[in-house]
Amino acid sequence: MLENLIKQGVLIVAGLFVVDEKVLQRYAEVVKQARGKRSQREFSELLEVSQSTVHNWENAKNAPDLDGIEKIARIRGQLPEELITEIYGRQSETSLQERISLMNNRELAWLMTLIAQKLSE
Repeated sequence: MLENLIKQGVLIVAGLFVVDEKVLQRYAEVVKQARGKRSQREFSELLEVSQSTVHNWENAKNAPDLDGIEKIARIRGQLPEELITEIYGRQSETSLQERISLMNNRELAWLMTLIAQKLSE
């Protein structure tokens, strides 16, 4: 299992995630793209994290936690699972119908809101 985690670019040591440098670079790119023209301060307030946290993400010093990944994914109009598969360079093997069937009401409402926004453009 340890070998598999290393191959995936993730290693868990004493309860902490150690992330491969290439993966950290992909997280940094995703965060910068999601921030867009917002200042780091504005973006950090939107995500409810410190500005230094955003700075560290953008400079590949560490990766967002699961809460941060979820918020960044939503800003990008993605499900968290899609963002993670993109960062780790994987293909999703689950169909959209299967993923929708696994969503709770909150996630489904969020997806419907995204669809409504997209249709109104």
